Amino acid sequence: MGSFLLLLLIISIIHAYFINNIKSLKPPMIYFGGASWGCAYYIGCYKAMQRKWGNMNNIKIYGDSSGALIALTIVLQMNVKDIINIYTDLANEAKNNGVFFKMTKYHNKALNRILKNKDDYLKVNNKLSIGTTTIDGKHIRTESWNSNQDLISDLHASFHIPFYCTYPAYKNKKMCVDGAFSVNLGSFPRNAILIGMEKKYDINGNLTNKECMFPLMDKNLLKIVDNGYNDFMAYKLLYTPRITFYNIPLIIWYLIRIIEYPFTNV
Repeated sequence: MGSFLLLLLIISIIHAYFINNIKSLKPPMIYFGGASWGCAYYIGCYKAMQRKWGNMNNIKIYGDSSGALIALTIVLQMNVKDIINIYTDLANEAKNNGVFFKMTKYHNKALNRILKNKDDYLKVNNKLSIGTTTIDGKHIRTESWNSNQDLISDLHASFHIPFYCTYPAYKNKKMCVDGAFSVNLGSFPRNAILIGMEKKYDINGNLTNKECMFPLMDKNLLKIVDNGYNDFMAYKLLYTPRITFYNIPLIIWYLIRIIEYPFTNV
């Protein structure tokens, strides 16, 4: 009986050690999907990443839409409190002034506070990957830029949701919409961590489109940030099978994009 209990104890210790090391493994890449204001969840994930690993060295950070914005802050290794402050300030402004045809204004304010130095684009080259969707339905990923403005232009292209944003979004002289509209999650390696709002992601915030469309405020904001932190800390890096996911027909988005064209401006 004593030998059996000792064996169980040894197995338990080995199991605990194995699980702890699985949780601490660094993946080669992390992807943040489209979420609009739901990107507050990603801030919590970033906080957990810092807790687990201390730094993001040797991890390529991918992002589409607002996921690209948080990916940028991660690669620049910004302070979590500073990111929350930026979110809170813009959320308060959006609450008072609305979101439709206003998001580009908020995006610019955020980017001005994030990209403080003229050479910040050099710090993220080949560490950050931003996705855009071109009018021919292609998902284009960009990983290097020649200036901060070049980087900002690609970010705006990745952010672009018709009637929500007003930046004249183009990539390679082609009209663009939100990068998350065309991303194929099945193209990512099995040992990547995919983070988004829906259950098809490895880690998901489980927020609806309606919940993401408008800013999260006060206690609700802190709750979503905490959810991101807790979900990421609990996640075990597994070699998850990848399934190809197709989004809604892009032609619908481009018809809307053409209709909204007269309203776009820098």
